[in-house]
Amino acid sequence: MLPRPIGALRPGLPRPVWTLIAGATLSALGNGLVAPFLAIYLHSVRGVPIVVVGSILAVEAVGGLGVTLAGGGLTDRFGARRISILGLGLQAAGAAVFAASVNIPLAVLGAFLVGAGNGLFYPGTFTLLARLTTPAQRTAAASLRYAGINLGMGLGAVIAGLLVSVSQPLTFVGIFLADAASFLGFLVLLALWVPEGARAVAGPSPSEPPPDAGRGGYRAVWAHRTFRLVLLIQALMVMGGYAQLSGAIPLDAKAILGISTRAIGLAFAANTILIVIAQLPLAGLIPGHRRSRVLAASALVWTLAFAIGAGAAALRPHGLAAALALGAVYVTFGVGECLLSASLAPLAMDLAPERGRGRYMAALSLPWGTGMLVGPALGTLIIGSPARALFWPLLLANALLVAAMSWRLGRRLPGAVDRAPRRRARSALPVAGVE
Repeated sequence: MLPRPIGALRPGLPRPVWTLIAGATLSALGNGLVAPFLAIYLHSVRGVPIVVVGSILAVEAVGGLGVTLAGGGLTDRFGARRISILGLGLQAAGAAVFAASVNIPLAVLGAFLVGAGNGLFYPGTFTLLARLTTPAQRTAAASLRYAGINLGMGLGAVIAGLLVSVSQPLTFVGIFLADAASFLGFLVLLALWVPEGARAVAGPSPSEPPPDAGRGGYRAVWAHRTFRLVLLIQALMVMGGYAQLSGAIPLDAKAILGISTRAIGLAFAANTILIVIAQLPLAGLIPGHRRSRVLAASALVWTLAFAIGAGAAALRPHGLAAALALGAVYVTFGVGECLLSASLAPLAMDLAPERGRGRYMAALSLPWGTGMLVGPALGTLIIGSPARALFWPLLLANALLVAAMSWRLGRRLPGAVDRAPRRRARSALPVAGVE
C-alpha cells in the first residue's frame, strides 16, 4: 500500500506521457555525461584557450535564447511534436559535432546547434505535455519529469566521471557520441509512440486573457499581466537560486570556507538524491492546495537554505562542520526545488490559452536562459568584490521577495488555475487529435 502523498499522485497518466518522461530521463543521462566535462574537454583535450572556452559556452546559451521565441511560434503553427523532434535532432547533431571538434569553428558550431535545439525543444515538449494531460494530471507529470531529469543527470555525471581521462581523448569522444545517441533515442520515442495531443484537454480559462489570445503573437503573451508576474517570479528564482547553486555558492564554499572539491561534489549529489527521493511525496501533498502558496513555500524553504549559508559564512567553520553546512544548504534547497517544479510549470500550463500555448511555454523558458547567463556572473562579481559579505543577505532578500510576489500572484489567479485539482476518477485521455 502506497503512502497517501504518493498514492495521491497516481493520476493514471496516459502512456504517451510516460514515454515523454522516459525520453526526458534518457536525454538527461546524456547531458549528465558531458555537462561537467565540456569545458575540460575543450581546453585539456582540444587545446582551446580558457577564455575562448567561456565564449563557446556563451554561444550555446545565446543560441538557445535566440531561437526560443521562434520555437514558440513554430510550435503553435506546425505542432508541438514536430518542433520537439526538430529540436532533438539539432541537439544530437550538436553533440556529434562536439565529438569531432578538432578546432574552434567546429566547437562553436556544435555549441550553436545544441543551443538552438534547446530553444526549439523546451517550448515544444512543455506544450506537448500540457496537451497530453488534464489539469489534474499536470502536477504528477511535471514532478515525474523533474525527478527523471535529476536522476539522469546524476547518473550520467557519475558514469562519465568513472570513464573519462584527459590522457585518453577517445573517452571524451565516446561520451559526446553517447549524448548524441540519447537525443536520437528520445527522438525515436517521440516519433513512434507520442501523438500530437488533443486540444480537448486544455486547462481552465486564463485570467484576463487578451482579446487576441493566440492570434496576436507574442503581444498577447506580454499583455497578459498575470503571466508577466509568473515570468518575473521564474526569473528571480533562476537568477537568485539555481544559477547561484551551480556557480557562486561552490566558489564561495571553496574560497571562504575552504571546503574541498570532493565535499562540494558530495553536496551536489545530496541535492540530486534528495530530489529523486522526495519529489513524488512532496508533490503528492499539493493537489487540493493553492499553487501560489506552494510557490511561496518553496521560496521560504530557499530562505532557510540561504540562512544556513549566511550563518556558515559568518561563523566561518572549517573541516567537517563547514562541509555539513554546505550539504544542509543543498539539501534544503532541493526541498524547495521539489515544491517549485510541482507547482510553477502546471500553473503556467493552465494559465496559457490553448491556441497560444507554444508561445507561452517559450516565454516561460526565457527566464531560464537569461537567468543562467546573467546569474552566475552577478554572483561571482559580488563574491570577488569588497561587497562579498552581502552575497548571502542578497540571496535571502531575493527569496523573501519571491515569497511575497507569489502570495500576490494568488490574488490574481482564478481559483481553477490556482488550486491544484484533485484526481476524482481514472479516465482515458483523448490523445489522437491534431493541431
